[in-house]
Amino acid sequence: MTNINLLPWREELRKQETKQFAIYLVAALVIVVLLCILVHVTYSRILTSELRANNYLRSELTVLDQQIQEVREIKEQKTELLSRREVVQQLQTNRTEIVHMFNEFVRTVPNGVYITSIDKQGKDITITGKAESNTRVSDFMKNIEKSNAFMDPRLTEIKTGEKDNPDARIFELKMQREPLSQEETSK
Repeated sequence: MTNINLLPWREELRKQETKQFAIYLVAALVIVVLLCILVHVTYSRILTSELRANNYLRSELTVLDQQIQEVREIKEQKTELLSRREVVQQLQTNRTEIVHMFNEFVRTVPNGVYITSIDKQGKDITITGKAESNTRVSDFMKNIEKSNAFMDPRLTEIKTGEKDNPDARIFELKMQREPLSQEETSK
C-alpha cells in the first residue's frame, strides 16, 4: 500500500483558516470600532445640541426673570400711585369738611357760651369752654343734637367758675363728627 502524507495539506488549510479567521476578526474589530466612533459622534452631536438648547433656555430665562422683575416694580409703582391717588381723593372729598364743621359749629353755639379750645382727633371732638349757666350748656348740647354736622354730645365735666365770676360754668364736652354726605362734599 501506498502511504500518502496529508499533513502538509491540512497544515496549509489550517494556516489559511487561521489567516481567514484573523482577517474576519480584524474586520469585526474595525466594524466595532467604527460603530463605536459613529455612536460617539452621534451622541456628541446630540449632547452639543442639548447644551445649546439649555444655554438658549437659560438666556431666555434670564430675560424673563428681568421682565418679571420689571413687572413687579411696575406693580409696586401702580400700588403706590393708587394709594397716592386715594389719599388725594380723600383730601379732595374732605377739603370742605373743616369749613362745613365750623359753619355748623357757629350755628350750634348759643349766646352766653364761650369756647376756649377745640380738639379734633378723627371723628371725636373735645370742646372746653365757659358758659354763663348750666342752662346755656344744656342749650348747646341740644343744638348739637339737632345739628347735621355733629352727633352724640356727652358732657364729661362741668364745674363752677373762677373766684371773680362764681356763676360761670367751666365745661368739657365730647361729641363726634357726622360724616359728610355727597351733597355736602360737592358744595
